Amino acid sequence: MSSNGKKSGDSFVSNVFFIIALIVAFNIFPPLGFLMILWKAGVFKKRTTGKNISSDSRQSIRMDKYSIMTEGRNVESIEYLASAVGVSYETALRDLQKMVSEGKLGPRAYINYVDRTVVINPVRTAQSQTGRQNTSQTAEARPRPSGGAAGSNMVSRAAESDAKKKAGAGIKTSGAGKDAQPFDGLKKFLLIAGAILLGLGGISTLGHLTDLSFWPLRDVLAEAIPSIAMAVGGAGCLVYRGFLKKRENRFKVYAAACAGRDYVEIAELASKTGVSQRKCQKDLEAMLEKGLLTRTAYIDRGEGALVLTPGAGPKAKAQPAPEPEEDSEDRYKAILREIRKLNDDIPDEEVSRRIDEMEDLTGRIFKAVQEKPEKEPQIKSFMSYYLPTTLKLLHSYADFGASGAQGENIRSAQAEIERILDTLVDGFRKQLDKLYETEAMDISSDIDVLETMLRRDGLTGDGSAFNVKTK
Repeated sequence: MSSNGKKSGDSFVSNVFFIIALIVAFNIFPPLGFLMILWKAGVFKKRTTGKNISSDSRQSIRMDKYSIMTEGRNVESIEYLASAVGVSYETALRDLQKMVSEGKLGPRAYINYVDRTVVINPVRTAQSQTGRQNTSQTAEARPRPSGGAAGSNMVSRAAESDAKKKAGAGIKTSGAGKDAQPFDGLKKFLLIAGAILLGLGGISTLGHLTDLSFWPLRDVLAEAIPSIAMAVGGAGCLVYRGFLKKRENRFKVYAAACAGRDYVEIAELASKTGVSQRKCQKDLEAMLEKGLLTRTAYIDRGEGALVLTPGAGPKAKAQPAPEPEEDSEDRYKAILREIRKLNDDIPDEEVSRRIDEMEDLTGRIFKAVQEKPEKEPQIKSFMSYYLPTTLKLLHSYADFGASGAQGENIRSAQAEIERILDTLVDGFRKQLDKLYETEAMDISSDIDVLETMLRRDGLTGDGSAFNVKTK
């Protein structure tokens, strides 16, 4: 017997035992029977697709979505990513900060806090200015894939061929494919269980009602409660089976509508099946969860579309030109100049003293990395989050002072910034200390070895070490 046949046999046997357990449960404690049916139907199953975008507890799944949406992109707007997955800008920013620090977007990725973008693939300054201009012009001329058929005149023949390949990979199955019926096994179970429960429950209920030895009628009904519950449970199984069958039919319509497309608006899919957009979105989430769409497919909640080709969308836009990647030395100098300018713009002497310390520590950190470039990965979090956030806070402090306003909110914000500065200075100092951790360990090891050899050779102890005795 094949493994598939064995699995099918095991499933049949388990279903038979489950139905017997259902009958017993309805006769002993009817609510238990209903709970068993709901469990079998998957009502209590922990779903991921429907909640993966809006809950902080689903951060890893959101990160997968960010990776998909930034695939092949050089620069992407954080606000767009936040809108697409249905979270706030701050939540998306925290997710992306973690991804950048962990290298999940590539070794050269960083966050541009000024433009509110995540830069995945910056261009090296070694490229000529002409090359950069050509890159920019090409990027501006190349829109994101359109939402029409692959033969859209907005893409070249090469792009058309590539779009067809991607679109073909976007839908795993045709409407008649096996995977287009993900509830097939459950439907069979519900049909058999529903028919048995409804039949046994109905016959037993009729038996009680025709038994004239019980009187009054309430006693008859009290005696027939398990039978009535069994019949209701069976009817519920058959009704739910009908619901699943209709949902599978909608899946087929969605699959047919998506064939050869880069993206499809949810409103269009909803109109084809005659359901609300909310219900259509739930259907699409179920398709994603059941694996009927490829890993690269996702729902763009901000624009209300099912995206099959990463980067496509109703509001197709040109890919931004990659941001120039400055040489490390130039970038470090620019940051130090910015800190110095902020210090000049802030008249408060106590705040200025702390900024002086931060500038000194930052300069030493940069110097340590320049002398030993292999240490650069150690300051990835420092460069991608801690330092930019510190500069952002200092800019806000300087702006508050320049505005001349003395409102309660401004005073409170300035006090908060002043409070965190000591912590930031201490953090900068520890970052510098960590850069020399390896050297300190090497020195400690060298000293331990040196002391051991001195003791072994008798060159320590009585003060006679290295002395030459003369007669």
